[in-house]
Amino acid sequence: MFRYSGSWSKILDDRASAMLAEGAARIADVCRLLQDNADVASLWGDFQRFAEQLRQSSKMDRLTLACELHTAVSLETLTPSIHFHLMFDSRQTVTLLKPSLSFRGAVPHQSVECKQARGQACRKAYDQGHYYLQVPKTGSIHMTTTAAAFTTFPVAPDWITNLWQACKITEQVAEQEYLRCKKHVKAYLDNMKFHAQCVQTQAVQVRKAQNLQNLQPLMKKAVVLEQVQRDFLPQFARPMFRRSFLVLNGPTRLGKTIYARSLFGHRETLELNCCGVSQPDLRAFDNLLHRAILYDEASTAMVLSNRRLFQGSTEEVTLAHFGTNMFTYSVYVYNVAMILTSNSWLRELEELPTEERDWLEGNSICIDCTQPLYET
Repeated sequence: MFRYSGSWSKILDDRASAMLAEGAARIADVCRLLQDNADVASLWGDFQRFAEQLRQSSKMDRLTLACELHTAVSLETLTPSIHFHLMFDSRQTVTLLKPSLSFRGAVPHQSVECKQARGQACRKAYDQGHYYLQVPKTGSIHMTTTAAAFTTFPVAPDWITNLWQACKITEQVAEQEYLRCKKHVKAYLDNMKFHAQCVQTQAVQVRKAQNLQNLQPLMKKAVVLEQVQRDFLPQFARPMFRRSFLVLNGPTRLGKTIYARSLFGHRETLELNCCGVSQPDLRAFDNLLHRAILYDEASTAMVLSNRRLFQGSTEEVTLAHFGTNMFTYSVYVYNVAMILTSNSWLRELEELPTEERDWLEGNSICIDCTQPLYET
């Protein structure tokens, strides 16, 4: 494969330059604009005629040409910069003299070579070179070929993966190419979906961290609650078979949740939304990271249905007992602080049978909050 670029590579187009100034998101628009650019069309026509002369003089069997935007250079200079690719192969030995390879004063850079390959290995390398120029890459402007991919030669799905990994093609193009490939389609598409989910999760975590950082100047110092310091926190400084959980009861806007997270730190506290749930979702719990679990808007019914969990058992606790138990999972929460916030804990206690109320009162440290839990 030969790549050509020279002084003619820069294309003066004010509209394209304005798009480049907006960033990489406009690359596709720039390429569509350059497809109708007169200077690009003239260069592309000259290059096609140049390649046809080479083909006729050297008996090339297969030929693929491409005109592409050099995205990195274009974004840096805010001026469209193009280059040409020429990929060929032949069943016969082809000898090309250096002067005959020059296009508009530009000597090509050779990027595909198969000196050590023989037979099928050599053919596969050539096929991959032709496919590289034919796939709709980011920056593609024009392409023509005498050896269409998928019909004149098979495409290996790994070629598509490699191009996607190198950010040469978009996720949408990769999906279309896997479908055309027709080989292990489900496996590759499932991989793409999983990758998209992971990328989204990662992006949310980054945004979450940034938002928390932006909120830091607004954070107020938590007050010191004597009962928490005396009865709750010391439990985690010594071995105990069971530990009492902490309940912060009170109306909204007192800072109960923020106070609860301050006890063990934001990163080491897993916060769960327990409004209206009968069993907390602890699949995100990491025993090696989390020192506390915050059950926001917890109810007495939820705790009574999961007594072993809230006592901090020395054994693993199994959750998600539904139907056939196909989705059960276990968590190890020994020596992990259990903190609950509620607007109605005391009222719910009054409505319970004596036995259940006694159990909750005997296994919890309940603080009825009437003042803000931050310094005003």
